Formats: sequence, C-alpha cells, structure tokens
Amino acid sequence: MHEVDLRKVAELQADAETKRQTRIDNARALIQSMRIEVNTEMPPPSATGFKSSCRVDLESNVFGVRIENERTIYRYDVFIEAEIGTKGKRVEFTKKGNTDYLVSDRNKKCITAFSKLVKQASFYRPERVFFYDGQAILYTVEKLELNDKTCETVIMEGSQICDEFSPFNYVHFSVKPCSKNFQCQLSDVRMSNRDSSKKDRSAVQFCDIATTMNSVYRNPDRFTIFKDGKIFPNRPDLEGLK
Repeated sequence: MHEVDLRKVAELQADAETKRQTRIDNARALIQSMRIEVNTEMPPPSATGFKSSCRVDLESNVFGVRIENERTIYRYDVFIEAEIGTKGKRVEFTKKGNTDYLVSDRNKKCITAFSKLVKQASFYRPERVFFYDGQAILYTVEKLELNDKTCETVIMEGSQICDEFSPFNYVHFSVKPCSKNFQCQLSDVRMSNRDSSKKDRSAVQFCDIATTMNSVYRNPDRFTIFKDGKIFPNRPDLEGLK
C-alpha cells in the first residue's frame, strides 16, 4: 500500500490555483486594455446577406365582392315545425336551441322542408330567388306579397314532402316580415361596423348567405368549409372565379 505525501499534494494544489488565478488576471487585463465594460454583450458578427427576387404565379382561393348596383333587401323570419304522434306533439326545426330536437341534421331538414313548402306559398315565383340560411332567416330582393300581409302559413302532410318526413303528420311552414330591420340597402355593406350593437349588419348577413348557399346546400364537396365559417372553393375555376 502506497503512502500519500500530503505535503506534496498541497503543493500541487497551490500551484494549480496560482496558475488559474494568473489566467484570470491576464484575461481581465486584456479586457481592460480593450476598454470593454463589464456585462457588455458580444454577439457574433452577422453573416453577409444577399437580396434576390423573382416573379411567381400564385393561385388564390380568396375573392372579394364588389357592390356595383344599389338594391333594396327584404328580411323575413321563417318558422318550420312538425306534428308527430297521435297527440300531435309539435317539433320545431327552426329553433336555435336543441332542447326538444336531438337530431344533428336540423339544417338539412329545414332546407328540405323549405324547398318543398315554399313552392306552395302564394308569393312563390319560379324566377324569384330566395336567400335562405337553412334555419330561420330568409332574404329576398323583392318584397313578398303575403296572403295575410303580416304572415303566410303553408301546411303539408309529412309524407308529401319526402320519405324522411313520413313519420310527421303535418309540417307547418310560416313566413313573416322581420319585426326589426325589415329592409336595408345593399350599399350598407360598405359602411358595416364590426360592433353589431352599434350597426345593423343585415346587408352583411345577406351577402354571407348569398355567397355560401351554393357551397353549403348544393355542392358541399366542391368547397372546404372550416368550423369558424370560412369557405374556400377547391377549384376556383369551376366556380367561375379567375
């Protein structure tokens, strides 16, 4: 077993500490000679940059809407409900809540009923365009001639609408002028304000419905629809957008 010379070990440690302190002192002296202050940041030099550019062709699926002709827009409330069972329980399709109707395709049923029943209304014209949101809002660019002036109701047996509606005894479809902001001007879109409490957004809502009807109700496979309401055509050229 080898004996450890404690004195020799102490001398080696002292010598190492002296050398370490000497290196620190030399580094400090060098920094002071360069007039560099304490805590000064010394980032690495930036690489030499270069500029280059070229033109590229981009295909966009975002398109603006230009309002050229002034039009008066009319807004109506739509109410659709069905009778079911021997006691004639009423089921409301256009209700925004889901307390009494648990089927997830409420909008699909509203559109199916609307497409069939609106043709039985006195104000229906084949050439007339109806801008329907699939629930409780209807816009037109012509004032409708309701048979009761304040409201028009059409009733039809569920089986006459389609097989899906055959469980319903009757389906009631009512249209009446909106009690507030019944009509507006299309040019109001230019003056729209994001604060809906200060500005009527009926014209903006009309444009939203008019530009999404084709994608949401007729050709959903030709569009990509995000949960926040943004809709993009998968093939803009097929939609006449260039």
